[in-house]
Amino acid sequence: MQAIILAHSEPSELSQLTVSNCCGLLPFHNGTLLSNLIDRFVASDVCEIVIVHREAHTAVLEQFIDNHRSNWPAYTEISLCAVPASCPVLDCFQRIRARIHSDYVFLTETTVAVTDLNLRRPFLTLIRNHAQLVAVFASLPTAESKLFKSVPRELVLLRNHSDELLGYFASTEIRKHSTVPRLLTETGSELLIRSDLREVGFYLLSRSCMEMLARSRDDVGHRKKTMSQFINTFPSSSSRHKDSTFTGSLTEDPPDNSLSETDQFYMTMKKPCGAFLYEHQDAKVCIKLDDPFLFAEAVHMAFQKSSAQKKGNHIAQGCEPDPTATIRSSFICDGCTIGPNVEIINSLLLPGVTVKQG
Repeated sequence: MQAIILAHSEPSELSQLTVSNCCGLLPFHNGTLLSNLIDRFVASDVCEIVIVHREAHTAVLEQFIDNHRSNWPAYTEISLCAVPASCPVLDCFQRIRARIHSDYVFLTETTVAVTDLNLRRPFLTLIRNHAQLVAVFASLPTAESKLFKSVPRELVLLRNHSDELLGYFASTEIRKHSTVPRLLTETGSELLIRSDLREVGFYLLSRSCMEMLARSRDDVGHRKKTMSQFINTFPSSSSRHKDSTFTGSLTEDPPDNSLSETDQFYMTMKKPCGAFLYEHQDAKVCIKLDDPFLFAEAVHMAFQKSSAQKKGNHIAQGCEPDPTATIRSSFICDGCTIGPNVEIINSLLLPGVTVKQG
């Protein structure tokens, strides 16, 4: 299987936090946002990854890959594709079309922070429902964070007693009086509206779905849309082919010895149709970042909930690093005192850190 990581259109509020101006190199969990995503893929044997990025970030990303290659299996293939920062997501699909050969492709962005997402679960959701697309949604731990509690709600429209996605409204699209499309209201009691979930920015698509979207890139109405807004364009399950045949069980986990494209995944035979939701029951962090406050809170919660931190990944509370030290990709905890000659690269200072002036 393959994965695409979009890194070309990043929020300026986040990119300005790094010297490299690249959001993916912001520290998170046991590494950086980008290395964390790659680790998620590698852990599930998704080892062909394409990073779509700005031309200005080519050198820093090449250095990032060289520095981390020893942490990944030898068969891991990570390639770069430079595009303009304003390149629409559908044009990105067209540019990398020749590199995609798997039947199923994961898609995400460097601004997505996840700590324990099992990629097998959204894959099973896609296979069992014969879907074209599966979008990952998660609830925010509002009981543990006042900041997360204040984040604007989003609306998710589902078919009742099902994970089928009928519609999605981002917080910026919700008005005082929002109208549900008539086509959806005709479903009556079958329609379920949830406001406790947030779209994460992590997707699984079939290759036919990608090709369908790429062919529609000349539609003016699609050129400024984000990936999440394409959820509303997929046909519902009512148009499924009733006479299609498939192999395997749709209600149970596949056997350990089942054959698949990789050892982690299980294939069936049926034409895909529609978009579905995978609700990630996350005990740690699963959120799409769009401002520094969300980033700082996500880092703080990941640090608190992490049961095992890599050695040297954080500066413990109350420490005073060597005056000539260089701190790279680390979290500096509260109570620390940083000397004027200490060099800090791609690291995060948590509240309560004192920085001495030279």
